[in-house]
Amino acid sequence: MSSSPRFRARPDVVVAELDGGSVLLDLTTSAYYSLNPVGLFLWRELEEPRAAGELQQAVRAAYDVDEAVCARDVDALLEALQARKLLLREPDAA
Repeated sequence: MSSSPRFRARPDVVVAELDGGSVLLDLTTSAYYSLNPVGLFLWRELEEPRAAGELQQAVRAAYDVDEAVCARDVDALLEALQARKLLLREPDAA
């Protein structure tokens, strides 16, 4: 049985909360990325290594959201963050 990959936020990506939302700043590229409130919640969760299923559970505990919608949206955000190289993948547990 294989374990789910775990991801965490890169330590050199900082978050700033603004009046209209929040942004991530990649200090290595100086690129900015905006986050909605749920995205910010997930980013905070990613300060520790988390698997997609753990993130989905956290979102469902904090927000009233359908399980299928939550899974789709969490997976989409993880894919977007990975594509922009904002996450580190933790080694799989043996």
